[in-house]
Amino acid sequence: MKANFNGFELTSKYAQAKASAWGAGSYQHHIITVKYNGKRTSFDFWQSKSHPLIDSEERLTSAFACFVNDASYGLYDIDEFFQELGYEKASEGIRAWKGCQSAKRKLERLYDGDIYELMNSLDDYR
Repeated sequence: MKANFNGFELTSKYAQAKASAWGAGSYQHHIITVKYNGKRTSFDFWQSKSHPLIDSEERLTSAFACFVNDASYGLYDIDEFFQELGYEKASEGIRAWKGCQSAKRKLERLYDGDIYELMNSLDDYR
C-alpha cells in the first residue's frame, strides 16, 4: 500500500515475522517506509488481528500519525514524559520514553519542521 501526505511518501510492507515487545500473538507486523525531501526512514507498526493489513491510504496515514505522535513525546525530557503519561514503574516508562526518542530522531533525520504542526495537520486530515 502507498499513500502521500503533504510531500511524505508512505509505503507499507506486511512483515509478520517480528514480535512486538508486548506479545505478537494478537498483532500483525508492518514496516512503514517514509520518504521526504530525498531522505527516508522506516518504522515498525503492528496492526490488530481484526484489521491485519494496511489496505487503505487512511490506515497507512493513521500509522504515520501514530509514529509522529510517538516522536512528539520524544521531545519531552524523562521527567515530563513520566508526568504526562502517568508512568509509575521506571522500567516501563524508560523503555517507552526511549522508543519515543528513537521515533523523534528518525523523524528529525528527514523532517526539520515543527513536529507538533505535522501532528496537528495529520489529525485534521484524519
